[in-house]
Amino acid sequence: MIPVVSLLLLCCCLVTCCFGLSSNVSNNSSTSAVIRKALTGKMILAPLTRGGNLPFRRLCADFGMETSMSEMIYARSLLRGDKIEKARLRRARNEHVYGVQLATNQISEGLEAAKEAEKAGADFVDLNCGCPIHDATRRGLGSSLLRSPKKLGNLVNGLSHSRGWSIGRYDPWPYCSAGIFE
Repeated sequence: MIPVVSLLLLCCCLVTCCFGLSSNVSNNSSTSAVIRKALTGKMILAPLTRGGNLPFRRLCADFGMETSMSEMIYARSLLRGDKIEKARLRRARNEHVYGVQLATNQISEGLEAAKEAEKAGADFVDLNCGCPIHDATRRGLGSSLLRSPKKLGNLVNGLSHSRGWSIGRYDPWPYCSAGIFE
């Protein structure tokens, strides 16, 4: 039987742009190493659409969750001032390491949404490239990005190089409780 944490991690995406956590260490450490240390061996709550809301994440933190992720946030809607998307940015006081998952297919939009996430206290941003729901794929978001590897590569490079973020790829399979960063 697959552990619950592993089932949750199967929902995770492949690309994480990291910021914030690097301020917790000396300048000699790379951000990638900091993120690896922050996530390796930790109980991580994957982004859960319609399930990973603030009260649920707060409850999970009370029961030992060490790293959490927001629900998927549509970057365009967030930047247009959508109240629901803004509410998804909120971080509970007991969330030790908190990431925000963004759905975008445009560099400028992703950068602006990531700035909002950073202002809201996120430690890292996760680019959603795995969500199969029709609402995301019809907009060219989520798993539809995997159909255009060149576009996805340009998006990742644009997001990371514009802000100097560290990029980590993690693979939650098979049956592990933390991602493996390259």
